[in-house]
Amino acid sequence: MSPWAISLLLLGFAVLVWRIVGNMAPTGAVVEIRIRAGKCRLSRGTLRPGMITDVGEIITEGRVLAGAVWVTKDGRLHFSPSIPAEFHQRLRNVLLNS
Repeated sequence: MSPWAISLLLLGFAVLVWRIVGNMAPTGAVVEIRIRAGKCRLSRGTLRPGMITDVGEIITEGRVLAGAVWVTKDGRLHFSPSIPAEFHQRLRNVLLNS
């Protein structure tokens, strides 16, 4: 196998690992919001009425098609790598201050 093919194979493996690890819930997650095809769905925990709609509006504006947001027991938010950093604070405002 050529060095180029090996490099390409290793790059593909690294991308796969990054996608899997980046979409795993952190330890202690009590709320999990999953984004698939640009739509938000609460898959763990509970939120106040309207919060998932507000999160959905932010996600739509950010043009996020897939990913996740987690809230842990200690009140910290974690984002999958596909959530743009410029939207993190807005999501914190909706999920932690409402």
